[in-house]
Amino acid sequence: MKTRWAWWARWVGWLTVAGAGLAALLVMGEADSLLMMLGTGNVSYGMSALQGIHVGGSTAVAAFDLWMTRQGEGTQPASWVVAYLVADIVFALVYGLALAAVLRRLYKGFGGVRIIAALPWAAAGLDIAEDVAIGVAIRNPQLRPFIFGLSLLKWLAVLAVVVSLAFALIARFPNAWSWKGSWPEAIWRFRIQVIVVTLLFVIIAIPSRDRVGTLAQLPDVLRGFLNDGPDPWPWPDALAGPSWIVYSGLSLLALAGAVWVSGHWLPFKTQAVPVPRDPRRWSWMWLAIGALASAMAMGGILIAIKAIHLKLPYGMDPWKAALPLFAGCGLLVVVLLAHLRRGAQRPPVDAPDWTDKHAAILNTLTVAVVMAGGLGLVRAFIGPFLLPGEEAAEWAILPDTATLAETAMLAVGVAAIAAGPVLFAVLVVTGQTKPRHIAWPATVAVLGLAAAIAVTMGIDPEAMGGALGANGAIAVALTIACLFLGGLVAAAYRSSPLWHWDTPNPQSVTQRATAPNPHSFTLPLATPRPHSVPLPAATLAVVLFATLGIADSAGTYHDVYLSGPKPQTIPLSKEFDDWQKAAMACRAEQSVPPDRLAFQPMLFVSAAGGGIRAAYWTEQVLDALTTHTCGNNNIFVVSSVSGGSVGTVLWADPADIAKPGQQVRDVAGRTALGGVGTAWLFRDLPRAFLGFDPGWPDRAKVMEDTWRRRQHGLDWAYPESSGQPWRPITVLNATDLLTGCRVAVTRLEPPPGRPPLHCDSPGVSDAVLPGTFYASQFTDGADCKGTGFVSAATAAMLSARFPFVTPSGNMYACNKKPGTETTQVIRIQVGDGGYLEGSGMLSALQIYQAVNPLVAKHNRQAIASTENQPLIVPFFLAIGNGYRSEAEIPLRPREPELHAPIAAAHAKEAVGNPQRLEVQARAAFGGALPGTNGPDLKICRGNRFAAAAPTSRPEVTAPLGWALSQYAQTTLDEQWRDLNPDLGCLYGLLDGTSLLPQKFTPE
Repeated sequence: MKTRWAWWARWVGWLTVAGAGLAALLVMGEADSLLMMLGTGNVSYGMSALQGIHVGGSTAVAAFDLWMTRQGEGTQPASWVVAYLVADIVFALVYGLALAAVLRRLYKGFGGVRIIAALPWAAAGLDIAEDVAIGVAIRNPQLRPFIFGLSLLKWLAVLAVVVSLAFALIARFPNAWSWKGSWPEAIWRFRIQVIVVTLLFVIIAIPSRDRVGTLAQLPDVLRGFLNDGPDPWPWPDALAGPSWIVYSGLSLLALAGAVWVSGHWLPFKTQAVPVPRDPRRWSWMWLAIGALASAMAMGGILIAIKAIHLKLPYGMDPWKAALPLFAGCGLLVVVLLAHLRRGAQRPPVDAPDWTDKHAAILNTLTVAVVMAGGLGLVRAFIGPFLLPGEEAAEWAILPDTATLAETAMLAVGVAAIAAGPVLFAVLVVTGQTKPRHIAWPATVAVLGLAAAIAVTMGIDPEAMGGALGANGAIAVALTIACLFLGGLVAAAYRSSPLWHWDTPNPQSVTQRATAPNPHSFTLPLATPRPHSVPLPAATLAVVLFATLGIADSAGTYHDVYLSGPKPQTIPLSKEFDDWQKAAMACRAEQSVPPDRLAFQPMLFVSAAGGGIRAAYWTEQVLDALTTHTCGNNNIFVVSSVSGGSVGTVLWADPADIAKPGQQVRDVAGRTALGGVGTAWLFRDLPRAFLGFDPGWPDRAKVMEDTWRRRQHGLDWAYPESSGQPWRPITVLNATDLLTGCRVAVTRLEPPPGRPPLHCDSPGVSDAVLPGTFYASQFTDGADCKGTGFVSAATAAMLSARFPFVTPSGNMYACNKKPGTETTQVIRIQVGDGGYLEGSGMLSALQIYQAVNPLVAKHNRQAIASTENQPLIVPFFLAIGNGYRSEAEIPLRPREPELHAPIAAAHAKEAVGNPQRLEVQARAAFGGALPGTNGPDLKICRGNRFAAAAPTSRPEVTAPLGWALSQYAQTTLDEQWRDLNPDLGCLYGLLDGTSLLPQKFTPE
C-alpha cells in the first residue's frame, strides 16, 4: 500500500512539474516575441541569438547592442531578457527531471544507467549556467562575446541526450514492445477524451509566435473580459462585472466533468457489470443504426415530395434538398451490412481490467482541463504585465490599479495551474477502484448541465455568448462533443462488433508441436482465437456529419436579410457634380495669395480588411480626416474590404458623420464574437445536418443584430443617397464565390440591363467598376415575391462574410422573360471581399480612372479662367490593416530549374496583392495634375499618395478577429498618435497650408 501511495504521489509531482514547465514556456514565448519586435530594417533578434548554435560571439553582441539602443523608448528589453532567463531556468529544471526519469526507465537493467541518466542534468545545468552568464552580461558587455561557448556545450549535451534516447528506443522496441496492457493501449482507451483535451490546449494554452492570427484573438477575448463593461446578462451591474470569471470557470468545470464522466462510461472488468448473455441485447446499437438509417431515408423522401411546402431556393431540385439525408442513410446502410455479414450475433469485445494506469490517465485528463484554463490566463496577461509604463501607463509593472488587476489575473491563472495536482489528489482519494457510486450521479449532473447550457445557448446565443465569451463557448462545445462521442464509444464497446474473424491460437499450436508424438491425434486441435473489431462509433459519427455537411446545400438558410426600400442609385458623373458643388462652396471664402492658385483636395481612400482591428483603425483614420477644413467634403470615395467596411459604415453614419467619435468601441467587445461563435456551434452546426431551413436566424444575422443593438449607427438604410450635405461615396467590396466576380455594395449606378450579366460577359459596359456585380442589382427574395435592400450592419457584413467565422450569403435577382411566364433567377453567393482583393485599392483606382477625364476637364477650365478657380488635386490615401514593416524587401536567390514551374504558378497571385496595387497607385497619383502639363507636385515623398498603417513594435498586438480588448484598442490609439505627424503633408493639403504655385499650363 505504501508503494502504491508513493506511485500516486509521484503522479501529483509530475503534474506540478508539467504545469510549471508549460507556464515557463508561455513566459519565454512572450518575452522572445517582444524582443523580436525591437528589430529595425531587416534585422531583428530573439533569444536564439544568445542561446542558439553560433560560432563566435558576434551575433550575441549585435543582439545586445540592438536591444540596448531601444531601452527607454517605451520598451524594457533588459526586463524581458531577465523574465525569459528566469522562466528558462524553471524550464531547464523541468526537462532535466523529466528526461532523467525517462532515461532511467529505458535503461533499467543496463549497466551505467546512472551515468546515462545524468546526461539530462548536465544539459540542464549548462542551460542554467548559460542563463546566469547572459544575465551577468546585461551589465557587463565584455562578457557578451563569450556566451556562445556555453551555448555550444549545452547543445552538445542535448545531442548526447537525444542519441541516448534514440539508442534505447531502437534497442528495446523489437523485444519489449507489447500492446496489451501497455500505456499506449490504456491511452487509446480514452482516445476521445485525449483528443478533446488536446484541442483545448491547442486553442487556448499553447504558445505561438503568431500575435495577429485567428487564434491570437482568444487571449485578447480574455483580456477584454477585464474591461469590457457589464455582461449582456439579467443580473445587476454590481454582479455583472466579475461574473465572466464565474461563467468561464463553470464552462471549464463542465468540460472537466464531461471528460471524467465519459471516461467512466467505458466498460472495464472490475466494474462488476456482467456481459449480457442474450445476443439480442448485444445488437441494440445496431438496431438504433438501422432505425436512424430508415428515418433518414423517409425524411429525405418526405423532403423531396413536399419540397414545394418548404423554404427552398427558387427553382431548386427537390431531390438535391434531400441529398444530405440520403447520403447519410447510404453510409449507415453500408456499415450495417458489413456488421450483418461478419459481426452479427457475436459477443462484445473483451473489456480490460481497471488498473491504476487507467485511473491515472483519466484523472490527468480531467485536471488538465483546469490547468489549461490557468495557462490560458497566463498566456493572455503575461504580455500586458511585461510591458512598461510609457507604452501604456496602466500596464506598468509598478503597483497601480490596473497592474493589480492584471497581477490578479495572473495569480488566478497560476492558482488554476496549481489546483490541477490538488484536484488529482482528491480524485485519487475519493475513488481507488472504478467509482460507480460517483460516476452515475456525476453523469446525471453533467448531462443535465450540458443539456441546459446547450439549449440556452441555442435559444439566445448573443446573451450566452457574451457572458461566456468565445473561450467559454468553445469549452461548452467540447463538453457536448466529449459526452456525445464518448457515449458512442462506450456503447460500441458494449455492443456486438462490426467485424469478427478467428485465427489459430499460437499457444495451442506450440503445445501440439512439442508433444511426444506430434503425429498422433491424442491432443485436442488448436483452439481458434477470436478477433473482433468494435464499431468505430466516433469515427462513424464524424464521417456521417461530414457527409451531411458536404451534401447540404444550405437552402435559403444563409440568405442575406433584406429590409427597407429598394435603394436609389446615382451615376458617377452626377456624384462628381454634387461633390464639386459642395467642395467649392466650402472653400469659397478661402484666402489665396496673388502668386498662388486656389485648389480643392479630392481624396480617394482605400481601407483594407482585417476584422474588428481594421474597423477600429479605419474609423480612427477617417475621423481624423473629417476634423480638417471642409471635413468630409474633401473625400470623394472610400473603398473598403471586410473589417474596413465595418469602420467605413460606422464613420459614414448620416447622423454622426459631422462629429467624429469612436463608434467601433461599442461593437468591438466580446459580445459579437461570443454570439457568432455560439450561434455557429449551437444553431448552424445542427442545422447543417437537417437538410432544410428551420427558420431561426443564422450566425451572420446574430452578429448583425448584436452590432445594431450595441451601436445604432449600424441601423440606418444603406446605401444612403448623396443629397445635401455631401456624403462621400462608399464602396464596400465583397466577392461572389460562384463566379469570382467582385460584388460592390454602393450607391453608384450599375450598368443598364436586366437581368445582371456575368461580370466577364462581353455585353457588360461598365466604365466605372469593370468586372463587378452591384449588390443593388440583387434585391429580390428567393421566391421572387418581395424586394428590399439592406441595413448598414448587413451591408458591412456582406463585405466581411469570412467562412467559417461567418457564412457566405445568398442574394437573388429575378427577371421575367418577355412573352413568357418563366422567371429567370440569378443567385450570387457573397463572401469576404478579401478573397478577391484585400486592400480596397482596386475599386478606388478604377473609380479614379473613370472620373479622371472630368477632373482634367475642370482643371483645364480653371487654368484658362481669369477668376482663379480652384484646381482639383486628387490624392490617394491607403488605410492599411497589417502591421507595416520598415524593412527593405530582400533580393531572392535564383530558383532551381526543378522548382521554377512551381514558383511561376504563384507569380500570378502577385498581380492583385496590396504591394503591387500600391505601386500602381503611386504611379497614378504621381506627376502632373490631370488636365495640366505640370509642374509635378511634391506633396508626400514626391507624389500624391500616403499610407496609414500601424507598425510592428512591442505591444499588446491587436489580433485579427471580431473582438478587441481595451488593451488592444489602447495600442492602436498609441499607433495612431505616433503616425499622425507622418501625415502632415496630407493635412497641409486639406487645411490649405500647402499652396500651389501659379505655374500650371493646360494640356
